[in-house]
Amino acid sequence: MSMERLIDRLSYLDLSDDQKRIQAQEDRILNSIHRHLTGLLNTTKGTVLIDENYGIADLSMGPGSSEVHTGDAIAQAILASIHHYEQRLLKPQVEVSLNNADNLSIRFVISAQIEQFEETRDITIKGAILANGGFVLEPTN
Repeated sequence: MSMERLIDRLSYLDLSDDQKRIQAQEDRILNSIHRHLTGLLNTTKGTVLIDENYGIADLSMGPGSSEVHTGDAIAQAILASIHHYEQRLLKPQVEVSLNNADNLSIRFVISAQIEQFEETRDITIKGAILANGGFVLEPTN
């Protein structure tokens, strides 16, 4: 199984030689995982016709939202989506921190390992869940 998603491999083929050299310096696998997680976590479960389980439940916290989500429930929802749809992450763990002073966002950290060049590497992806239920991931190094 390739470590990059098909769309990332196809877009790489369209690059010039100079662009490929620049792209080779970046961590393409980590960037691919980051892009896929952003799409996965920002897709509401049930909105993708080909797979109704793709995405995550609506986590919006604004007026009109009827559910109150606990940190554990949010972490389990994120973890379940990662286990099912982002299998390049090995041994993923999700920590959610609720900030009572800021009701507009919830911080989370995804810790996992990736296999790259026959070596296992630890990675950490940080982000926030906004009041509208959208996920924002911080840039990865």
